[in-house]
Amino acid sequence: QSQENNALGKAMQALQMFSASSVGMATIFGLGIMPYISASIIFQLLGSVYPPLEKLQKEGEAGRKKINEYTRYATVVLAFGQSWMWIRNANAFFGGASIVIPDFQNSFYLLSAALTMTAGTVLLMWIGEQIDEYGIGNGISLLIMACILGRMRDAISKLLAPAFKNGV
Repeated sequence: QSQENNALGKAMQALQMFSASSVGMATIFGLGIMPYISASIIFQLLGSVYPPLEKLQKEGEAGRKKINEYTRYATVVLAFGQSWMWIRNANAFFGGASIVIPDFQNSFYLLSAALTMTAGTVLLMWIGEQIDEYGIGNGISLLIMACILGRMRDAISKLLAPAFKNGV
């Protein structure tokens, strides 16, 4: 059990670092920007096998804007689905110790928590688009980089901790 939890914890940390999320916690920004990235990948792949999307890709700027609009809608759907499943299964995932959901408010809690996490992802998506629009850079990439840089201090200290423990 301990070995399994340790491996799971390491996998969750790696996922969090590279997805600009705090998926280990059910926070407002817990999903990060990952649903947007997933939706972008889905539409990129569908563009090569689904003729109407392939036609949109070839239309230039107008087609790209339409695909971006579809990507935003898919992001909301993916974020809601992921947050719903995350909140619903968090008790089982953490052995019941992490989140206590009152029985009488179960449905309302699940819905409000899922909508809140979805709103967090939509806000991050909007911030990324604003960064793009104002020409600062690729907004989504900058958000991911900021998350990685924000966690770098902890990652370095965890990397060097064994060396200092052994007196090197």
